[in-house]
Amino acid sequence: MSGHGGAGASVSSGAGFQARVAAFALVSSICEIETVFGPATAIEQVGFETRTNIDDLNLLFKDGSRSYIQAKATIGFSLDGELRSVFQQFEEQDAAGGKEERYLLVTSGRAVKKVTNDLRLALDAFRSSPEAEFLRDQPQAIKEVIEAVRRTLNELRVAAKRDVDVDAVDRIIRKSKVIILDVEAEDTLEQSTILLLQMRKYVAPSGVWGKAIADCITFAKARRTIAVADIAKDFEKFRVATAEMAEKAAGDILQVELGGVDFPCGKEVVLARALDDELTAKGQSVVLEMRRFDGRCGELLDFTAMPFRPNGRPAFDIILRAATVKGLMRLIRDRPGIITGDELGVVELETNEDLEADPCVAAHRQRLHNAFQKNDKPLRCLHCAEAVWEPVAEVVELGSLADPQLGLVHKRCLQPTDRVIGEANMPMAEKHPELVNFDANAWFKASNGGQRTLANLDTLRTGPVAHIAWGGLAARGPLGQFLVEVSLKDGGSEIVTRRNVLHRFTKMEAEEFAEELNASFDHQRKIGDPMCFTDQSKGFAPRSILIEQFGNREKRREVSSASVRPYDQKLVALYSQPGQWYAPLLYLRHTPTGYPVAFGEGIMFLTNPATVKDHLENWAETGFEVEDYEIVAILTDAEFDDFMSWADAQEMIGVVDALFKPWSREIASGAIIMSIERISAIHGDG
Repeated sequence: MSGHGGAGASVSSGAGFQARVAAFALVSSICEIETVFGPATAIEQVGFETRTNIDDLNLLFKDGSRSYIQAKATIGFSLDGELRSVFQQFEEQDAAGGKEERYLLVTSGRAVKKVTNDLRLALDAFRSSPEAEFLRDQPQAIKEVIEAVRRTLNELRVAAKRDVDVDAVDRIIRKSKVIILDVEAEDTLEQSTILLLQMRKYVAPSGVWGKAIADCITFAKARRTIAVADIAKDFEKFRVATAEMAEKAAGDILQVELGGVDFPCGKEVVLARALDDELTAKGQSVVLEMRRFDGRCGELLDFTAMPFRPNGRPAFDIILRAATVKGLMRLIRDRPGIITGDELGVVELETNEDLEADPCVAAHRQRLHNAFQKNDKPLRCLHCAEAVWEPVAEVVELGSLADPQLGLVHKRCLQPTDRVIGEANMPMAEKHPELVNFDANAWFKASNGGQRTLANLDTLRTGPVAHIAWGGLAARGPLGQFLVEVSLKDGGSEIVTRRNVLHRFTKMEAEEFAEELNASFDHQRKIGDPMCFTDQSKGFAPRSILIEQFGNREKRREVSSASVRPYDQKLVALYSQPGQWYAPLLYLRHTPTGYPVAFGEGIMFLTNPATVKDHLENWAETGFEVEDYEIVAILTDAEFDDFMSWADAQEMIGVVDALFKPWSREIASGAIIMSIERISAIHGDG
């Protein structure tokens, strides 16, 4: 699987971003995955550059409703510029008299925070509550956004020679929504979509994703409207033959569908080792084929008491247990050397009955189907609970007859009394054996909106090796009830945040931090380089740095002072952005020890499962050979903080996406993550 989308970065903005949004809608639809656009299988048609007022894209849903989309890779909050044209199209579409419509501005996480935070939250809040409650409950900044949008829509109606209509304006606002979709080249969601295609058995998934983007560009040029069913049919030629156990088309990417499998339930077949000479020579391996149920639907055999005594007589150690002789022989072939003695004895069940047609067997078969339906994590091992990523995984039955469990187990976790009833083929694991026990489902669900700090770093980095100060070491205890507010010279204010959420302090902490900020503000003013915020992206730094980073793209607003204010729940939504600051990330865990793979003091993190093979090859060339490992996904910032706290206590650091110079073992590219406390200690030591 390639690490890059097939269409590359050349079309990642403008028409390219529009095509990527459309491709994501189509691919998620044919793969039957729920997304921000709606439930799985809900989209019926995708229209490109249609002769409607909102002309980028429109989605027709099976319930008859439509979503009209303006797709902008990045956009500023200027109601005299591009954002005004977006609302102009929204107003014109509403004036055309359509019903059951939604108007979507789809942008990326790279758009300014004034759009991705303020506008998005303002539209959501206004849509979900009556005006009186909205004006009562929402912070001033949110109310100001809605008033600005109202003014703009009124101006647009007047310019279009339509009456000023308060109800019409508010109706447009309630139809409008901002969606953040990170599907540009190398974004985590793009890589997860490529992974999704591979999981759905599309060959050359990066190429299929690239084809979907290229097709969407062609459709846009031709102003086509495409049925999702036609795309699914057209793309079917890129799929390999269905595996023995098909994937379930709902929920998890890899949910295994066992509903059509007739579980064999009438027999017990075991490989055992004789502990006495009653049936065969002591120590001899023997295959025992036995009836499972008695005439009252009870089990004839007891697998809980050891040694195992079929019919209460000879004693055996159980080596393997299966549902059929064929299944047991497969298990034996996969495990050379498991048989002891010179011969393999076989004790066959002598009967002409069709045991699988027995009513007791039929009742238990239904219990197994029910057990699988209750298994909400079908790709996790029933024993160790880790993800299963093996070319062929064992499907086993565990537990009591009345309340069985059914699912997958690792080959290494298979226990002698586990009743193996089948196997699940996983072509993706065979093609990418380097992703040992990778949890693809969890990765896909965590991918959109994640790795925010790393995306910011790519924008601001000045060299191939970047440095990140991690600030999660100090124990926090209960959340404080105070905030630090920074007043701006031209009016208004900003609240201090931490990782795109409100930073909550105790009163003493808030007072100390406000004092530190005010001292810093005074110093910067004295040297002629005052601290400022940018008006849209909320960049906060000395004026000189903001000029370097943003140029004249955004207005710089000089700070006045910092002060303490009580925590206010109304501010939470305004100062929060969906997604994770660091997560999701991968690391490699050394299987024999359980410790993460590290070179020197650096623990190796990776941002993209598609690049694991490339990194392993580079590390091997450098002399860092990695063997006997498994992949672990860190899916939330809370998990990352716990991990980094442990690493810091071990005097270790994090290294993200590290590639090395083989001749010198020096790091050639990547990012180094170190705690603020450790950086301060190093700096203090000179």
